[in-house]
Amino acid sequence: GVTVTVENGVTLTIGDGDSFREQAGNLHVANGGKVQLTTGELIVNNFTLDAQLGINTNNASTSANSGQVLHENQLKVNGDAYFQLALDPSGRNTYGWYDFTVPFDVDVIGGISIAEDPSAVMKFNVNYAVMDYTEAKRAVKGKDWNKFQGTMKPGKVYTIALDDDYDWNTVVFKKKASAALTGDRTLVTEYSGLGAETKDNGWNGFGNGTLHHTELNVDGETQIIQVYDHANRCYQPREAKDFTIVVGMTFFTQLTQEETVELVAAEGNTKFLAPSREGRNVDNFRLSLTADGNTYASDYLWVSADEEATGDYIIGRDVLKMGTMNESNVARIWSVRNGMNLCSNNLTLTDNNAICDLKLYAPKAMTYSLAIEKAPEDANLYLTYNGNVIWDLTASPYSLDLTKGTTEGYGLQLEVINAPQITTGVDEIDGEKEGNRKVLIGNDIYIITKEGAIFNATGKKVK
Repeated sequence: GVTVTVENGVTLTIGDGDSFREQAGNLHVANGGKVQLTTGELIVNNFTLDAQLGINTNNASTSANSGQVLHENQLKVNGDAYFQLALDPSGRNTYGWYDFTVPFDVDVIGGISIAEDPSAVMKFNVNYAVMDYTEAKRAVKGKDWNKFQGTMKPGKVYTIALDDDYDWNTVVFKKKASAALTGDRTLVTEYSGLGAETKDNGWNGFGNGTLHHTELNVDGETQIIQVYDHANRCYQPREAKDFTIVVGMTFFTQLTQEETVELVAAEGNTKFLAPSREGRNVDNFRLSLTADGNTYASDYLWVSADEEATGDYIIGRDVLKMGTMNESNVARIWSVRNGMNLCSNNLTLTDNNAICDLKLYAPKAMTYSLAIEKAPEDANLYLTYNGNVIWDLTASPYSLDLTKGTTEGYGLQLEVINAPQITTGVDEIDGEKEGNRKVLIGNDIYIITKEGAIFNATGKKVK
């Protein structure tokens, strides 16, 4: 008959028999709390699960988080179920939209309240507004969102805006009577094929509508997802297999109609199978852009190369970068091809070389580090400026002094490593005797120091 609250960092394990209490108590699972059900059925009166949206930094207070119930099919709620979602890591909602999903059916009119003021009468389309996402509309018009009213479904993407004249932040969603307590782990892929170009088709929005942390399991190549970060006004790209999706969090990814999507418990192993390809295939480089003094990256870029690539946009190998770059509160990096802004670019490999142009955006002038976080074993990646190689990113990161706004002129050159290209044992370059190497990049000979600095064949530094 009381309320048990499972706090952050606490795991409550319940099992070894059914519960037959005549007066069941309430269960409240706070952010970071976990309930592990083993055997039997747990009966509670009211159930509340907390979650918070965030920017996924190393700062736990501003990172996305949620409570969890593992083996939630063994939980029976006799009373009401609530999902409490804190929208903004600052503690107060700000102007704009927050993407989310719900773990159970919720009526958009009458099923939403505010934790800060439970007595407040929330007026639909006055104090709050909700929209849902449609792949087909995105394919045809490039505009994804529709005004929504009705029953919100777990796993679907919604976005909400609150009246920012009020000190509101935590939205309470009440489960619809007789609805299931949690959503399906299998997510239905939409692919209308209505877009005139491949790049516009198959953009799906999904969310974690279960009661526990999940990972995305996709059959295919390394799958990139993009998560909207309201605080920084941008979409954050991540590799799905490296990303934990907390309850209520949503993401976007581009899929073809042949692919299947499943959410699996974050504690499990997510397998990704690489498709077979003909011709030479260079796996992804993953580059990070990090502001000086920060321990986490503000943005990522993936680059690969393939002899079979024609320059056409291929879903799964190429990924459009979502959002408007110059509206972001953090630095952005992207590759440009045929007028497309890409966060993953599969380049055409010709004579063991492939090139692409880069653009960077900085909200303020400062120094950033461009580094390789993941690389194939059979390729090197060089930074270029105005078409000239200036740094070996494979050897070490490069410091970029960016001015406020968009910077152009930089690029990348990917080169497949062949043994005859590399000559070791260079005796002396400007007094340095160890760690230097001579390479042939395209048709030019360069000498690269162990730090990544590049000199031409005469010993003059390239910049």
